[in-house]
Amino acid sequence: MGEGVEEDNAEAFKWYQAAAEQGHAEAQFHLGNCYWAGAGCERDPEKAFLWNGRSAEQGFIGAQHFFMACYENGLGVEKDPVEAERWRKLAEANAAAAAEREDDEEEELVW
Repeated sequence: MGEGVEEDNAEAFKWYQAAAEQGHAEAQFHLGNCYWAGAGCERDPEKAFLWNGRSAEQGFIGAQHFFMACYENGLGVEKDPVEAERWRKLAEANAAAAAEREDDEEEELVW
């Protein structure tokens, strides 16, 4: 947050919230992280899980890593190595698919 301007967590939170409510996966992830850290808002782990969950359901890799770390380390949830591994595999599969799409796009640009 705060690239090229003075950092303002409350302002960032406002914009993340507006975009998240419109269904933007990356904004949902950042809004969840704001709630997790209490950046620009009051700390609220339940809302952090809610917004990161919405993002993860859309395939956003950062949110999937969030859940992997939570289950792996028992952050806000009971430690669950099986659930942590499930999130890791899902994030890994999405990262591989994203890399493949990127390669396909590069091939389309070659004439």
